[in-house]
Amino acid sequence: MSDKSFVLVSLKDNKSKNLTKVLSNDTCRKILDHLSKKDGATETEISKNLNLPLSTVHYNIQQLADSKLVSRDEYHYSEKGKEVIHYKLANKFIIISQEEDESVLDRLKSFLPVAIIFTAFSGLVAIYEYISRSFLSTSMNGAFDVITYEAKLTGPSAVAQTANAAPEIVTHQPYVALWIFLGGLLLLILLSAFDFAKSKKKPKK
Repeated sequence: MSDKSFVLVSLKDNKSKNLTKVLSNDTCRKILDHLSKKDGATETEISKNLNLPLSTVHYNIQQLADSKLVSRDEYHYSEKGKEVIHYKLANKFIIISQEEDESVLDRLKSFLPVAIIFTAFSGLVAIYEYISRSFLSTSMNGAFDVITYEAKLTGPSAVAQTANAAPEIVTHQPYVALWIFLGGLLLLILLSAFDFAKSKKKPKK
């Protein structure tokens, strides 16, 4: 038995016609109202309580079951060995869709390849930046040692200027990977917004 808490019906589907027919049926509505006050009931119990012929109850309860408005809760065997089914309300929301269309999740999935490409490319650039910064830092440390040694020969003020200049060169290197990632994220947002707006403007059939 399905455990979904909703019934999704499209207006283009024959199920919507059957559902409309069931909900417009007075007997079906009486049965639904009766089951809403009970934990479960058999066709015989419904027939007695509503003063309806058993054949009428059986026909309408089958219509309700086919429309997933009631469910077969449990059953027991009568004295004659016949299986007697207990019915109860399905407790489901009925969602009627005007047309069959892609869900928001399906639309987002269409942009997944682009997101993966941008993320992978940003990751490669980030790795390249990390290696470059490490190499630059090592090179700068070696060059800094040489310049500091030469500055000591010149004077204390030259040493101080050299110490301030080296970190500034390293820290002012641009974070290219971050800008690529942010640019890709912005592009995905714009594409999603454009696709959403386009779907809203699409004429209904």
